[in-house]
Amino acid sequence: PNEGEELVELLGEEVAGGYKVVNHRACLEEEQALVGHTSRGTPVWIDRGYLRAEFRVLTGLVEPHLMAGFSGGRKAICPGIAGLETVKVMHGPEVLEHPDAREGVLEGNPFHEEVLEMARMVGVDFVLNVSLSEDRRITGVFAGDLEEAHLEAVRFVRHQVEVSLPEPADVVLTTSAGYPLDLTFYQAVKGYTAALPAVRDGGTVVLAARCEEGLGGPEFSELIRTTTPEGLMREIWRDDFFVVDQWQAEELCRALRRAEAFFFSDGVDPGDVQTWVRPFPSLEEALAEAFRKHGPSAKLAVIPEGPYVLPVIRGPKKCPSEARNFLKYKGGERECRPSC
Repeated sequence: PNEGEELVELLGEEVAGGYKVVNHRACLEEEQALVGHTSRGTPVWIDRGYLRAEFRVLTGLVEPHLMAGFSGGRKAICPGIAGLETVKVMHGPEVLEHPDAREGVLEGNPFHEEVLEMARMVGVDFVLNVSLSEDRRITGVFAGDLEEAHLEAVRFVRHQVEVSLPEPADVVLTTSAGYPLDLTFYQAVKGYTAALPAVRDGGTVVLAARCEEGLGGPEFSELIRTTTPEGLMREIWRDDFFVVDQWQAEELCRALRRAEAFFFSDGVDPGDVQTWVRPFPSLEEALAEAFRKHGPSAKLAVIPEGPYVLPVIRGPKKCPSEARNFLKYKGGERECRPSC
């Protein structure tokens, strides 16, 4: 639960000190109620406090999301206030291994569609979502109906972050977009998955992240230290296997099936991650090795803002001028940048 200084940091002193704040505790079954099952058979366990409320408002940030397509809207219901048994299904391999459970995709995305169904089941009276700029200032406010407000936010955000590439690159240099997504290796994984549309099969993604808080939560940290991608994928399909935050490790496995992962960070012990990614003592050495592997004429894509970008392969055309200054592409005589 968020308490003390952490709660003040999240909500501000006025809200944290002047209002009753209730933490959702997904692991406590007695605090959840079974509302029913989705059309796919997933049990919908929801926080009893939400169900008792007379007026229900969802808040959230809309940005690209590695499994839901975009965050915001229905995600405040699941995983936001869902019970653990519901979260386990929605973050399990049956959902995450679907090819459309990825950044920027809503149609056909099983995560999005099922969580939206859950939100309809439990009832939502009002939605208040925002979008943010690179410097974390509000750029849009989207309020009203659960679906209409969220879809309008998605259209706005997609227009801001989608960038065209003429073809996949051999090497992608990216980040996890700074604070707060570079606090831990857990969050930094989003930089790898977001780069996948920009890199060719068998290419290399070079990621830089500070990770000043280390690997992440205790369960995820232990998983990364003690298993391998191959070992996790053997275990993850077993009905009796479950580790909190295993889904982020599975997302990293998905990235590794597409490309090799190089990693530079001054906050993570290289020995803790070396069975998952290839750590380097400097970004220069990582890039030098990538070009040694792919050759001096290898195509390079640079994505400074990592998971806040949606690269799209659309052939040799200009980048949209309205896109933020996120992605640069160089290969041969082509150069594609959002400012063109």
